[in-house]
Amino acid sequence: MITVEENLVKKANIDGKQYIYHYELLQNDIYFSSECDKVKVISYGIGIEREDFIDGKLVGKNKNYIKNVSPRKVKVKKLLKMLYDNIVSPIHLVDILGEYVDNYVLDYDNALKENL
Repeated sequence: MITVEENLVKKANIDGKQYIYHYELLQNDIYFSSECDKVKVISYGIGIEREDFIDGKLVGKNKNYIKNVSPRKVKVKKLLKMLYDNIVSPIHLVDILGEYVDNYVLDYDNALKENL
């Protein structure tokens, strides 16, 4: 089950529209099979939701997330802050974080070794 551990909110007004962004630090458990058991590792991910308003009325909503970025919370929080600071849209989440996620895969191997 995915839970939201932290939520950063940012508002922006562009061309008569108000955008409200929610940047979420997600947490969930993932399980790896070892030789005789399943090993639980806490994993962190990132979700972004953007709500679009015109004259106070909700006219659009977009959401995207990456469920598992790294088991290293500090690394994921840094990425979350970078997305927040640069007002990254949910549409661009995977494009921006794809290389980070690829590089952080080894974090799961290390976390698995720590939990054995």
